[in-house]
Amino acid sequence: MKKILMITLACLALSPIGHVFAKGVDLPIRLAYPLLAKALVGLFYTSEGHSAELWHDQQHCSHLRLADPRISQQSGQLRILNNVNAHIGAMLGGHCVALMQWHGTLETLQKPTLSKDRLVLSLPVTQATTYDQQGHALKIDQLEALLDRQAKPWLAQLQINLNQARGNIIQTIAPYLPPERVPVLTSAVESLVFTQVETNSTGIVMGVNFKVPKTVAALTPEAPLTGVELAQWQKLWDKWHESYLQAISHTPPDRLSPALQSALIDQLARAQSAFQAGLAQYNPGQADPVRVFFSDAWQQLSPLLSNATDGLPELDSLHALSLIAATDLLYALESRMTPFGLSLSSDSLRRLARTLLSKDQHAAAKI
Repeated sequence: MKKILMITLACLALSPIGHVFAKGVDLPIRLAYPLLAKALVGLFYTSEGHSAELWHDQQHCSHLRLADPRISQQSGQLRILNNVNAHIGAMLGGHCVALMQWHGTLETLQKPTLSKDRLVLSLPVTQATTYDQQGHALKIDQLEALLDRQAKPWLAQLQINLNQARGNIIQTIAPYLPPERVPVLTSAVESLVFTQVETNSTGIVMGVNFKVPKTVAALTPEAPLTGVELAQWQKLWDKWHESYLQAISHTPPDRLSPALQSALIDQLARAQSAFQAGLAQYNPGQADPVRVFFSDAWQQLSPLLSNATDGLPELDSLHALSLIAATDLLYALESRMTPFGLSLSSDSLRRLARTLLSKDQHAAAKI
């Protein structure tokens, strides 16, 4: 579950809600149910057919599997539906003979709960019901006992433990920061605590707080990229551009409107020009091309994202951001990012570009 936390923390800089206080930064993070279900499948349902094998006997003749979790909300709790595949067999003459095979649905209600120290978010099961494929309640004592013994505890152990996640968070983010900002990141991550957790009709909302210094010394301006570095950057950009273009172009119209699709493709082209200018020039007395691009692009994209089709986990954070004016958004983002040496500026882009180029060259050297 700590990887889910890393997914949510990766969205922190995209959250328009929250303010920098003397005590730290408060950030509500909303995980839409479809996105949470995808994360669970990717992390825990890793057997064949996106299933999780919870139990099997020594001869692998009997097994219990859950698959295809669907998450919604009911009475302030998570309602999780899992397909159940139960096979009970016996070894006879060296062969596995099926004694019972059952397919149905396990429905659990799980209450998001914070530990007293606000470091662990758990999902204890408060109610569990099992149905067959016709919707009738399960009436097989042996199978009910197996589900009580294996499935319910397995679902209840899903949790986000900040203490266990801290190292991975730092390890994931630190390579993209200036070295002198890593201690700031480490201090912030070590101060992470949950402030609240609740569910609504569309997702689970977690409040997170972390502390940052009130003042952080300014970084030395980053020099423009050299000709060699710009050529290396162009190769990286071409690879990313092709990938993003394919993803946008092949998204069905019912998930991405033609107007938004066209706008995103247009902004990709504008981004290339703006980023190239920001990487190659250092003109502190002139308008920053990266900041100008971001502000202008958001003026175009925000009304389209505001009207985007509901239920798109891929656009969930962007949909929320679209309610914020571009100038307010720049302030909200940078109020969180600046202590870590990041900003929506050409200077920060040059610093980040050199980090990405170094990682790319290191990966190529390994190959």
